[in-house]
Amino acid sequence: MKQRVLCLLIDGFEEIETVTPVDILRRAGVEVTIASLKEKTVTGRCGMRLVADALLPDVDPAGFDLLLIPGGPGV
Repeated sequence: MKQRVLCLLIDGFEEIETVTPVDILRRAGVEVTIASLKEKTVTGRCGMRLVADALLPDVDPAGFDLLLIPGGPGV
């Protein structure tokens, strides 16, 4: 069974702490879902914008093996 990771995305997130682990996990064949709290487009600390795969209220957390929480003011 494929491993699944849920990554939380919050305004002001640290870009390198989000993009790098997500990239490495996806290259390793892990299914990564990026979920934001309110809006699908989220802006990082340095202005990088990422589009989340889903909104957190629409995601069932029981279906994931790991929770990835990048640093930033939201944490």
